[in-house]
Amino acid sequence: MKKMVLISSDKMGEGEEEIGKIMMKKFINGLVGLDEKPEKLVFYGLGVKLTAKGSPVMDALLSLENMGVEIVSCATCVNYYGLTDKIQVGRIGNMPELLKSVMEADDTISI
Repeated sequence: MKKMVLISSDKMGEGEEEIGKIMMKKFINGLVGLDEKPEKLVFYGLGVKLTAKGSPVMDALLSLENMGVEIVSCATCVNYYGLTDKIQVGRIGNMPELLKSVMEADDTISI
């Protein structure tokens, strides 16, 4: 079963920013230890900051990529936040590609 996780922010949930960032870090680090991993992680919106230089989850994302998880950051978002030369994990993808991925996934989870 193809599972894809869409990550739209650099934090999880609403409320205090600090706890949201702690929760996102725990979520992504937790993926590393799972037996069943998603096929793809797609980052968009503020989520693209997690794939850029200085990310608090860079080690986990690099581990996931090495385990075969595809990591894609939204080109529009990367450009908007001026991160084009700072993305350090995965690759940058365009909207038609991201739409195709969503439609092909058996299960899509939005964080």
